[in-house]
Amino acid sequence: MPLYKFKTHDEARRALWCKNPDSAYYERVRALFDAAWKFGAFSCEKGVRCFKTLKEAQEALLKSRIERIKRLEK
Repeated sequence: MPLYKFKTHDEARRALWCKNPDSAYYERVRALFDAAWKFGAFSCEKGVRCFKTLKEAQEALLKSRIERIKRLEK
């Protein structure tokens, strides 16, 4: 991905827009969303869970994240 240097914020903002997208552009957008979903997607268990302490809640969160990573590796 090329790097660009802009002199103003407005110039950088205008560079974000693609005026004439082609099929390669849409393929790159799809790949970006696929990667974002893979690395940033999360799932929540249904229902309400109660914890007695903050440490207990943090341990449950860590456990769920580890399980999610294991599922992604398969």
